[in-house]
Amino acid sequence: MPSAQELIYKKSNDLIVMIPSVKELSTLSRKIYTILLWETQNQCKRIVESTSQEPSATHTFEARLADLLSYVDEDYKDFYTRAKKCFHEMRRTEVDWKPVEKGIEDAWGNMSLLSQVKIFKRNKEVIAQWALPPEIMRLLINHGLYTLIDLKQIVKLRSYAAIALYEIFARYKTVPGGCTSAHSPEWWTTAISHKPNAARRDWRKVKYETITPALQEISELTDIEVERPEEKRDGPRNSVTEVYFRIRRKATATEVDQSLPLELIEKAAALDVPLSTIKSIASEYHQGGRIALAALNRLEHVTRRENASEIHNRSAWLRTVAKDMAKHVLTVPSPKTPAEPPIELKQTASDEIRALIVALPREEQLGLLERAVAVMRSRGVMSAQATLKYKNFVDANGALTPLFLNYMVEMYKSDQQLIQGETEVVE
Repeated sequence: MPSAQELIYKKSNDLIVMIPSVKELSTLSRKIYTILLWETQNQCKRIVESTSQEPSATHTFEARLADLLSYVDEDYKDFYTRAKKCFHEMRRTEVDWKPVEKGIEDAWGNMSLLSQVKIFKRNKEVIAQWALPPEIMRLLINHGLYTLIDLKQIVKLRSYAAIALYEIFARYKTVPGGCTSAHSPEWWTTAISHKPNAARRDWRKVKYETITPALQEISELTDIEVERPEEKRDGPRNSVTEVYFRIRRKATATEVDQSLPLELIEKAAALDVPLSTIKSIASEYHQGGRIALAALNRLEHVTRRENASEIHNRSAWLRTVAKDMAKHVLTVPSPKTPAEPPIELKQTASDEIRALIVALPREEQLGLLERAVAVMRSRGVMSAQATLKYKNFVDANGALTPLFLNYMVEMYKSDQQLIQGETEVVE
């Protein structure tokens, strides 16, 4: 099974928004097509590395059908029959492609998802063989501006709208503020629909029947959280003219490392940089955390530049940049501002504190949780989904989510600081 990093691929921004124009496309078909694009890009990379030549537009790719379908998180009795049906959908479905960013003109238009496909047996194994239209092949190999698509997140989702929205939102994971581009309601309606002519639907119905459940699905099952759509109104009867979304990466219990700021962890994850590299830089230099963040920002700028060359070893590149940056930073604190003595908190591992909180009486849990929620709201991370989880815990004895536990651990530690009298914590 590929590693988590190997399950992330670079999808050209020109391939993100795909709108069926002839025939409809099922949720399973879109999942399998995402897997085919990921597998095709991997095979293209291996061909280029071994031959120093790009595969031709007529090149056919193949893989064991069982391997392709093993990534889809579904329990179907007859996957072989369903896979054939999905391949038929991909062959007959014509798709219009639209740019994600507002104001960018459509440079190209309509084509089928696959130019050919077949399934056959070889040595008692079922093999899938496929070929892609030349333009899609070109953008898989020379993707230009791209978005990192995480296959692990896509296969968790249950609805077509959630998959379509997640791929668009992934483009904005590392954008400051996490705001998507604003588009008309008609643009969003067509971008998330699996059927042709979706723009004719009323926006209010689309929002409450399709978008709201999809956002809840994304917030519950994937690595990002999304609030309700933001709307701009103008014109006759104050109608909705533009819609955009605010997204944020989740900070789960397994992702949070108490030795690194959350901003560093999120940025490193978005750029596929191991946390061990960031820890090493942060600990090696004075003001190492700031140096690591600056180096990550430079890496993000370089990778998003059009026609940028591939950085094959991001860890080594970051270490080199950080070493150069460290030359311009004082190696010792200024004598005018002597360093504060470190706060000696009780040396309790975060997971032990979480276990202690889970074992607390409900009244004490509620006290910590209410303070944690207040802090989350002040920092702008209390999403609609988190609000529902909070109400569920208060009203119906629901479970404490990892996100709540992270902030409750922070509250607990601040209490310990006050008890020891070594510092004053100001929220």
